[in-house]
Formats: sequence, C-alpha cells, structure tokens
Amino acid sequence: GSCTYRFLGGLRTAVYHGQVVDAETGTRLSGAVVTAVWLRAGVGIDSHPLSLLTAQETVTDANGRFSMKVTSGLDWNPLSTRVVDPMIVIYQPGYQPLSYGTEVRYGFKGDQLVAGLKAGITIKLRTLEAAKESPRGYTSLGEVLLSARVPYDRIPNLVRAINLQRKATGIDPY
Repeated sequence: GSCTYRFLGGLRTAVYHGQVVDAETGTRLSGAVVTAVWLRAGVGIDSHPLSLLTAQETVTDANGRFSMKVTSGLDWNPLSTRVVDPMIVIYQPGYQPLSYGTEVRYGFKGDQLVAGLKAGITIKLRTLEAAKESPRGYTSLGEVLLSARVPYDRIPNLVRAINLQRKATGIDPY
C-alpha cells in the first residue's frame, strides 16, 4: 500500500458503508470486523515509526452490511504528519483479510478502497483455502495491521476475531 502524508489540517470525517460477502458463494458474512486506523509519522529524522492517531471499527450485521462514521482525529503535534487515508482492515476468521498489503490482491490501488467505502461497496473476501493460504495465516496483529502498535482496547472487535482464528488453529489467544 502507499501512504500519503498531510501536515496538520482539518478533521476528516466520512461514513464508510457496504457489505461483506464470501467471494465464491456470495454468502453474506455476519460478524466481519471493519476497522479504520489513522496513523501519524514524525517529521524529518523521526519520520518512523508510525504511531496510532485514532481507530474506529464496526461489525457487519446479519446481512453482512456495515455503516461506520469515521473521523481521522486531530493531531496537535507540530512535529508529526498524519497519514491522509486510514489503513483499512476487513477481517473474518477463516478468510484472507483485506488489509495493508492485501488490498492490491483484492484489486484496489491507491485510494480506490477508501473511495469505495465512502460510496458503498461490496467486499468479496476469499476463504483462506481459496486463497491457498494456511489456516494459521493472519493470526497475528502484525500480519493484519502495518504494525501491532495499536492498543488492543482501541480495536476490541478485531482482536476478538483474530483470537477466534487463533483458537481454531491451536494458537493461544492474545
């Protein structure tokens, strides 16, 4: 994925909405977690590592639908910049998540995913089997998020879903 940075600017808000379905069967996926994480980076020498600015998440309903008001948060630190678009994670145990690094495999480039979420989009997740991936894949926050530096209490639904995948594959939960 690519990151675009912006110096202090206005608060960015939007409503992300859509539906999450199984890519092969079209079955609506209830309980899929949709997470938006805004990051910030230091300026100059401190340009990395990225750190959390804010995070929001929601869970799909019985019809696989979701709607979430998102806001980028304000960063009052004059020595940091905010990543313009959030990192998006759509996670359902047993499926290859749509996350940082996998969005291109799902056909999204640049800001296409964020634009689609604003317009209302259908996300077609592939089962780990169909994606030819190990059921143990994506059982770590580091594999799902750019880094695991997001506090668990800011993304409880995502942590719960990852723990379900961990438990199903014999890995201790977080």
